[in-house]
Amino acid sequence: MKRRNFLLLLFYILNTKLYPNSNITHWDILEKTLSHLFPNIEEFNMMNFIKLATNNHYFNKNDLKFIINGTKIVLKKNANYMDLEKDKVEYLLRDFELSSFGQRWLSLLIYYGLESMLSDPIYGGNKNSNGWKQFSHNAGVPRPITQYGLKYV
Repeated sequence: MKRRNFLLLLFYILNTKLYPNSNITHWDILEKTLSHLFPNIEEFNMMNFIKLATNNHYFNKNDLKFIINGTKIVLKKNANYMDLEKDKVEYLLRDFELSSFGQRWLSLLIYYGLESMLSDPIYGGNKNSNGWKQFSHNAGVPRPITQYGLKYV
């Protein structure tokens, strides 16, 4: 399977409803979980960063499969996950964290969440350099002018 077809298939899977009679997608589960781990994900444009990153051919395909599998397990743990209050989400994620898979899954989400907060805004996250401002960070020079070293158009 060609890389492009593989990426399109994975993007389709992420946007597929998890249950036939439901509108819940993997993105929804991911966003709710990230919102719990990082309370102000909009401030950093976190979901945009993750969607752009996972759709890029440089993104680790095994990480993407792992993220998808984690969203399925979270929903299996509680089919009403999207409707849970904050304390119930905390309890569910703490329980999930006790498993090796859950611990690795949450660690991976935190990794990509931090990457979205601290990477150069050209990659779709760190909106208005908010992550850098939180740490009083001055961006290095020169900064990237294209994403992932793409050639000038």
